[in-house]
Amino acid sequence: MLYTLKKNLKKAGALLLAAMLATTVLFVTAPTIASAAAGLPDDLITAWDFENIPDDLFESGLALSEEDSTGGMSFGYTDALKGAKKGYNGSTAVKLRINAECPTNQYWSSGFTLLIENDSTAVTDWYGLKEFWFYVDCSEFKNCSLNLDVMIDGVHPDLYVPCYLVTNGKRTEAQTIKSWDGATTGRINVPTGFKGWVGLPAAAFDTTFGIIKSVSFCIEPGNDAKNMPLSLYVDQISIVKEDTSDALIRVGGDLFNKGTDKGNATLAINPDELHQVVLDYGASGAWSVPYMGDSAFIDEALKLLFTDEGAGLNGYRHNVGGSVKDDLSDAVTKTGGRAPLSPLKEDGTYDENRDIQSLHVMQKLVKMGTIDNFTIFMNTPPSTMTKNGMTSADPYDENKSNLREDCYEAYAKYVVDMVQLYNYLGIPVSYVSPINEPQLDWDSGSQEGCHYGADEALKICMLVIDELNARKKEDPSIVAKVSLAESNCWNDKSFVNYFFMKMRTMPELYSNIDHLCAHSYGTTASQKKKVATELEATGIDLPLRQTEYGPSYSEPDATVRTAVNVARVMYEDLTILNVDSWTYWRAIGNGLYTDSLVYASKGSSVVTTTKRLWAMGNYARFTKGATRVGADESNMPKKVYSSAYVNPRDNTLVVVVVNENEEDQTFSFSNLKAGSVATVYETSVIRDLEKRGTMTADDGYVLPAQSVTTFVFNDQDIDYAKYANPYSEKDAKQQEEDPTVAPTEEETEAPTEAPTEEETEAPTESGNEGEGTEAPTEAPTEAPTEAPKQEEPTPTPWTAIRIALFVIMAVALVALALIILKAKKKKEEK
Repeated sequence: MLYTLKKNLKKAGALLLAAMLATTVLFVTAPTIASAAAGLPDDLITAWDFENIPDDLFESGLALSEEDSTGGMSFGYTDALKGAKKGYNGSTAVKLRINAECPTNQYWSSGFTLLIENDSTAVTDWYGLKEFWFYVDCSEFKNCSLNLDVMIDGVHPDLYVPCYLVTNGKRTEAQTIKSWDGATTGRINVPTGFKGWVGLPAAAFDTTFGIIKSVSFCIEPGNDAKNMPLSLYVDQISIVKEDTSDALIRVGGDLFNKGTDKGNATLAINPDELHQVVLDYGASGAWSVPYMGDSAFIDEALKLLFTDEGAGLNGYRHNVGGSVKDDLSDAVTKTGGRAPLSPLKEDGTYDENRDIQSLHVMQKLVKMGTIDNFTIFMNTPPSTMTKNGMTSADPYDENKSNLREDCYEAYAKYVVDMVQLYNYLGIPVSYVSPINEPQLDWDSGSQEGCHYGADEALKICMLVIDELNARKKEDPSIVAKVSLAESNCWNDKSFVNYFFMKMRTMPELYSNIDHLCAHSYGTTASQKKKVATELEATGIDLPLRQTEYGPSYSEPDATVRTAVNVARVMYEDLTILNVDSWTYWRAIGNGLYTDSLVYASKGSSVVTTTKRLWAMGNYARFTKGATRVGADESNMPKKVYSSAYVNPRDNTLVVVVVNENEEDQTFSFSNLKAGSVATVYETSVIRDLEKRGTMTADDGYVLPAQSVTTFVFNDQDIDYAKYANPYSEKDAKQQEEDPTVAPTEEETEAPTEAPTEEETEAPTESGNEGEGTEAPTEAPTEAPTEAPKQEEPTPTPWTAIRIALFVIMAVALVALALIILKAKKKKEEK
């Protein structure tokens, strides 16, 4: 019996030991590439293996496409397909196929963006990234090498930084190259017929990555490329990460900063120091909406942009196009949205259906009820009123203004016609802007535009005001005022200093406007301070507005780098120029530049957000309708920017702090009530305007590197009634319609305690039913009583194997226990 017991124990122990060893090995090595791939890092983690991808990635929403591109990648000549047995060790790969119809001069820009965030099996948390790797098969390109353009979240690698090639177990190191004169970013030169691994250090990208949304690939075949179509195969997007499990940036929850040292930096808040009331934050529908406005993604995009489920913007600018001819022969460009059709037809009548998709978007926004300011603007007069019959200037015309002398009055009538037309169509136009960036020549042929001298611009604005006033006597629906002068930068003396001072001497003009506006392109903080001082000296007492800005990068760059840029510019304009309105350039883009807040493809239902969207939300969701108050930053770290607001709409004190540094920064609040608690909303490398938890103002606070943080206090001893609420009538009406609903959306109200992980609300579903689906008639104001059930991610093969081994190990343990009990029982019986 003793022999049998020992034998059975030995068998059970062997089974248990084998199961434990196998499980341990799998848990240690499952995410990594097999060590047989010589030349690769030992700790390489597979982020996306493509095993579950469908046949067409564009249709499935796993790739971003744009057939009507005006630059950058020519997606219309490229297919993103499933490449069966073309990946690493014969696995599935992504097939990038250049179509036979692709013109030779477009080979350089053939590529696509893979939306890694849309595959639930992919690893998207890349915080702590050390190296980036992927497998590539270029064997179809037998006659030329390839210059490979790679982007992570729209960021290219720098020039002349290290890159690695591994093939047949041999690793070589090279440098990224300049692919064209003037290039500021680098590409990887891949030899003819290469088949192997390509790697880049994270330092090559000059930014910090967190939750990744996309990876882009673009190829430039050599001049001797032949026999299109040809395909490049990409597989096994992989990463090497540092251990970031205990990083401070991840800490959150209830009073998560408790016990943090205060440090030496302090921010003193003074609610009694009153500045401007901030009316709205917005974006324009220019260029993309005219041909993407009826796409399946539009409802989701509008929710992300213009409700408090997203960024909470409440201003919208509509671009009235200048092309009159149906065939766009009067347009500067025949593709994309840069040539929108005017409602004006060649026979002199109006047809709103000529830009029907833009109209549908505005009507959706009206039904949503979240827009407080609709502005229509014109980049150019209609082509029938221009000197050259085109929507941009003739580069050989010395008199750069393209508006015909005999058409000034006609153009003013047309501008007011547009106000009446859109009012009639149910769009309540608040402002009309008849000129845009007038100091530029607009003769490059790349987009619509019309140059004006300062006196010409003043003449047009005065004519429009006269026409508005005349029509208002017969049409009480007209409430719109003129928005001017839309200078492309604040430090242009002809269209800021001279224009505003000359306007001050024209009481018939000055008395009919309620603000002055310009764009923040190319204007530094010191230049803005000078402008503010000079305008104050002129006696101009009208508010200023910033009506267009966006980082001007040729790559899409969705990272926190551009988000911090936008947040800093917003801070400058709000605190230096005291603007009462701040607008981003484009709301929606096709993923080619940094001029958009969200990206989407015309035929897709998928919307990809940028960090810029969420950084705007750090301000917009919490401070629209609020009064900016005092925030003494004199004892704060350099490159940390702070502003404070009292919002009578929900009785909160809101502080927004931008950390532009690449290192964490510590500070503490002063001049707040003892025991003050704020709810914290953060945009950083790992958060998108996420509710991080609550903090106590009695302790210090660590700002993550390159982040935007909003602190919402609702426990201050403030007389909120003394602060103006520009939306009091709207709030009262909403309260009257549903007394149970607070004046603002529930997300703006800060709880005194952080919710537990189980209580944290999941985002509501988009409700997007496909193309043509209307947005809800009212913006949602109540949180769902129960979080929507989250879709379970598809189990990976590794997951199934691990589960099986757990079962085996459990069975072995049970068997061992039974053997011991049985033996013990027999022994007792004897």
